[in-house]
Amino acid sequence: CDPDGVTYWFTCEYNVASTWSTRIAAFTLDPCTPPVCGNPLGLTSSSITNTSATVSWSAVTNALSYDVDYKLTTTSTWTNAATAITSTSQNISGLTLGTTYDWRVRANCSGGSGNYVSAQFTTTSPVVCNAPSGLTASTTSTTGYVIWNSVSGGNSYDVDYKPTSSSTWINVANAITGTYTILSNLAASTSYDWRVRTNCSSGSSTFSTSQFTTPAVTACNAPQGLVATSITTTSENISWNNVSGAISYKVDYRATNSPTWIVATASTTATNISLSGLSLSTSYDWRVKTTCSSGSSSFSIAQFTTSGTIVCNAPSGLTSTAITSVSASVSWGSVSGGNNYDVDYKANSSSTWINAATAVTATTVGLSGLSPSTLYDWRVRTNCSSGSSSYSTAQFTTSALAVCNAPTGLAATAITSATANVSWGSVSGGNNYDVDYKANSSSTWINAATAVTATTVGLSGLSPSTLYDWRVRTNCSSGSSSYSTAQFTSAPISGCPDQFEPNETFATAAPVSVGININAQINSATDNDYYSFNNTASQRRAMVTLSNLPADYDMQLYRSDGFLLRTSQNRGTASESFTLNTNTIGTYIVYVYGFSGAFNSSQCYTLNIQLSATNFSTEAPVLNSVTTVRGGIKIFPVPASDMVTVSFDAYKKGTAIIIITNQLGQEVVRKTVGVGDGINYNTLDVKKLTSGLYFLKVVNDNEVETKKFTIGR
Repeated sequence: CDPDGVTYWFTCEYNVASTWSTRIAAFTLDPCTPPVCGNPLGLTSSSITNTSATVSWSAVTNALSYDVDYKLTTTSTWTNAATAITSTSQNISGLTLGTTYDWRVRANCSGGSGNYVSAQFTTTSPVVCNAPSGLTASTTSTTGYVIWNSVSGGNSYDVDYKPTSSSTWINVANAITGTYTILSNLAASTSYDWRVRTNCSSGSSTFSTSQFTTPAVTACNAPQGLVATSITTTSENISWNNVSGAISYKVDYRATNSPTWIVATASTTATNISLSGLSLSTSYDWRVKTTCSSGSSSFSIAQFTTSGTIVCNAPSGLTSTAITSVSASVSWGSVSGGNNYDVDYKANSSSTWINAATAVTATTVGLSGLSPSTLYDWRVRTNCSSGSSSYSTAQFTTSALAVCNAPTGLAATAITSATANVSWGSVSGGNNYDVDYKANSSSTWINAATAVTATTVGLSGLSPSTLYDWRVRTNCSSGSSSYSTAQFTSAPISGCPDQFEPNETFATAAPVSVGININAQINSATDNDYYSFNNTASQRRAMVTLSNLPADYDMQLYRSDGFLLRTSQNRGTASESFTLNTNTIGTYIVYVYGFSGAFNSSQCYTLNIQLSATNFSTEAPVLNSVTTVRGGIKIFPVPASDMVTVSFDAYKKGTAIIIITNQLGQEVVRKTVGVGDGINYNTLDVKKLTSGLYFLKVVNDNEVETKKFTIGR
């Protein structure tokens, strides 16, 4: 076409019948119409990185050039990337990582520009693909064993090498997943460069480069014929062929995924060694080199993999021994490879196992707390490093409960007024014995011996002319027998040995036990006796009684600091008594003395100290009591049985209270009676009282007269 409408002339020569002629003619071209400019198609985005991307499209017919813009998807402002370019692709750089972008392109034609066509792409997030580190090489004159550390995030590795003198790299491995490779066919005494790079999902790292030099060929050859045998989960036997001229060999090993070699032996003349302490199902590298007089060879390298299964065997040889009615010992044979054992047991009739031992290293366990004549199941399993075995099970039956017989042949000998020896026959199967005693009139047993192995026990602190009960029982492994009981009567007093002297001062007070009779005497007008005792947290209250008086004796009670607490000063040979209902725990002093120098050098008095957790009767023989009736109290019959009659000659008319208390100071009878001037008679019912010693008190105008009596049936 001709956009200017020009007429064109031309001439033409032609030959007809050997005659040349010339002809002139003219022509014009059609006027030009601008073509339509189409839209680009096939928009694609490629080579997208953190900061750049390449955009491309298909060529448009009649297009002279193209305009390219881009922008963040989140903005409305376009940035021009290229104007009037003739190529059908454009690189856009300077982008932000991890960001979505819009881009557009239009075609420019002679008649104008077409429409913009848009597309999108998103830049990648940063992925750091690190180059390997820890490059090391073990070499021979012809091979190189090169290794490196594993790279986190790396998928595989590429390895090249070349002689240092060369500029051309030789690829030895592409996209390998291991962290080592072997270079072969190397030249001796040659320096080599080698390099490795990491291949990540995001691309490849830079190369890490190292060097090694192959050794010269020497007469000291590296071992050959490397073999691994007897492979287990934790051990291995490795061997190699003998090298001519070898002095010794050095052997190393390591887990294949470890960069660190472990020296198995620095020098051995043998051509085999055993490796132990290995991990199951693990690949190991091992290497050996020869030591010659001229030096050492290079290492020869091989691999093996430990097996993956450890058999943890159940115990065998289960036995049950030392079986009693309540216990047994169970044992089993030691299991090779076992670390420890778990043991359970149960009655055969039960479904619930009881754990006896967990992770015990011994092969014997004692069971206790069993029931007699019972069938028991027991089981044991082995605990290994790889887990636990199944249980091995056995049974045993406990023996019947042993009969624990009560002692026989009870006898009392060497009886005095204050002591006696009690004995009995030995009981077969008995471990030891318990012995108690008490006055027959008392309901409270006093322990004389517990778990004593002898068959004789001495009793002391007895009261003269007193009937005593004593009992003994056997203690066996299965329990205790019933008590066997007997009696004896202490001898009357003949003379009075006083074992507590010297105790004439507060500072030399003799310590005495509570709950027993203490017999002593005041043998001169200047003699007096001090005694000390302690109350306890469980028995704080005290009652002190002074009886069997051969003369007019009185007594007082002091604290350990000398403070006077109580005084009892009855006239004549009437018994003295006082109580101390206190909460204070400590040491107390009892002072016994003759009134106006009274004494008796041939007869004893009896002192008794009782403790209680509860208060003693506050109306037991009181302090500073005085006689309120003429001639004292008369009681009959003695001993009393069902009824007792009391007579006294009163000073005046009125009322009186008659009270009977037991040896613990506990009130058991109380009766208020009318009193006339002169002799009075009153009868009291005592048939409900048990046999024993009692105190009868007549209280008249707050004054008290006391007399002791016995009840016997």
